[in-house]
Amino acid sequence: NIPSPTSERTAVAVIRPAQLPDRSPALDAADVLIWHNVDSASLSRAQREAVRQWVMAGGHLILSGGNGAALAHAGFADIAPARLGAGLVNAELADLADFTGIPAGHDDNTLLVTPIASVLASARVLASSSNTPLIARRDLGRGLVDQLAFDASNEPLRSWVGRDTLFTLLVGG
Repeated sequence: NIPSPTSERTAVAVIRPAQLPDRSPALDAADVLIWHNVDSASLSRAQREAVRQWVMAGGHLILSGGNGAALAHAGFADIAPARLGAGLVNAELADLADFTGIPAGHDDNTLLVTPIASVLASARVLASSSNTPLIARRDLGRGLVDQLAFDASNEPLRSWVGRDTLFTLLVGG
């Protein structure tokens, strides 16, 4: 659970791609979808369109980065805020610490990130390192699509005290 902007707790549910509805009204109970390390191109056209319509109506899609970035990005490339670069590069946790205002506090502050090669003109960078943007955001209709260059389930992010704050800032808009 992470705090929500309304001071209530946010419940997290893990679903398999086959369970994702193919109609956008069925997604209305969700505030945020985090697509992490699963091939979004394996979704049906109707499922991808349902997610797109849900975002346009005010939903918030977060595409994870790191080793699984290409999988998360594949089916949502048309609504993603940026294009992926090739390979993985190192970035600094300190750059996300600047975004959250919480010190990195790790001996090893190296993040393995998927380079975000080009950010669309309609998107903006929320956090970056000297090597690449770390978080790109695109407004789409009344909703948001965030693209992360990193995988928050890997160290040093997994145990970083600022991880909850990072997602609270993202979810809070």
